[in-house]
Amino acid sequence: MNRTLCAVMMTLLAAGLVAQAGLAAPQEGSFPPVDLSKLRPADFNDNELDLPFHLLHFHRLAGSVLMDGPDRGFITLPIWRPANGNKPYNARIMESILSLAFFYATDRPWNSYYGSPALRARLEAALEFWCRVQAPDGKFSEYSPQGWNLAATAFATKFMGQTLTLLSKGPAIDKDLHRRVFEADRKALRIVFTDDGLRKHGRKYSNQYSNAFAGALAFLELNPDPELEKLLRLRVEEASRDHQSPAGFFYEA
Repeated sequence: MNRTLCAVMMTLLAAGLVAQAGLAAPQEGSFPPVDLSKLRPADFNDNELDLPFHLLHFHRLAGSVLMDGPDRGFITLPIWRPANGNKPYNARIMESILSLAFFYATDRPWNSYYGSPALRARLEAALEFWCRVQAPDGKFSEYSPQGWNLAATAFATKFMGQTLTLLSKGPAIDKDLHRRVFEADRKALRIVFTDDGLRKHGRKYSNQYSNAFAGALAFLELNPDPELEKLLRLRVEEASRDHQSPAGFFYEA
């Protein structure tokens, strides 16, 4: 299973568990559930046979995107983090943008959301929100307003890298917004690779820092950038020395 599909399934599994727990999804706007009775087993490839569960619950995620107010675009359903951490300042919540992009851009017989105008509106709102909550230098916050940290910033680049990859092959979104998302992603990658504080933190939390390696590879595949590629090579070389112990394990704390 590819990494994009795995991340999407983790998000939607959480949405399904929320539903089973009896927690209602916020109803900021109606978003249609899929009609599974119209689908056949033959519509799914062998590696997609576990998707009906996630497909069934996707409307809960998409319907929880705020479509008005100061936090327009924020994903209000607490699936990627507990309810007490599902706050607009927590950019980790917006990693579920990848699930919105997956269903918007995946052309398969079972996917009635492919190219959906209603889904595009929510995807664009979520991307706009993500761009707005970024610090001027490229960082993102997690635990408090303007509490910029490595995890929120580096993880964002991985999820956004896969989102941009999907959008490069799928139906269009607003061109100006698409450009701004690329710029925001590049800014996040650059700060991870150049900020001394983030680099120091990464030497203690290898798993956080290494997300930017995957994010950078996805970005560079779509947008060749000599400066960013040079920084990536430098940091990968540095990580081979500083992010792994002599015994072989990677650091986390």
